[in-house]
Amino acid sequence: MRQAFAAIPKELEEAAAIDYCGPIRFLIHIAIPLVKPTYLAFALISIIYHWNEFFWPLIITDTVRSRTLTVGLALFAQSSESAAEWTLLMAATLLVIMPLVIVFLIFQRSFIKSFMQSGLKG
Repeated sequence: MRQAFAAIPKELEEAAAIDYCGPIRFLIHIAIPLVKPTYLAFALISIIYHWNEFFWPLIITDTVRSRTLTVGLALFAQSSESAAEWTLLMAATLLVIMPLVIVFLIFQRSFIKSFMQSGLKG
C-alpha cells in the first residue's frame, strides 16, 4: 500500500503546491483517487482470502452453529452416511461463492486497472 503512494510522481505534488493545494487537499483530491484501484484490489483479495479461510474457524469454533460457511460445506460433504449428495453440495457451494463473484464483477475494472498500474504480468 505504501508503494502505491510512493509511485505518485513528485512533480505532481509540486504542481499541486504551485496551484495552492495543501498537503491535506493533495491527499484527498489527488493522491487517494490515484491509488483507489490499488486499495480496491487489496480489499478484494483480502475479502476472498478471509471468506475462504478454513483451518482457523475449524480450530476456534466448537459448535456447529458458530462455524463458517466453508467449514459447513466440508462438514456437509462428510456427513452423509453412504455417499455425498453432490447435487446439494454443488448448489450449496454455488450459494457460498456467489457473493464473491458478484463483488468481483462489480469491481472488475478497478481490480484489473490496479494490476495494470503495478506492472504485474500474468
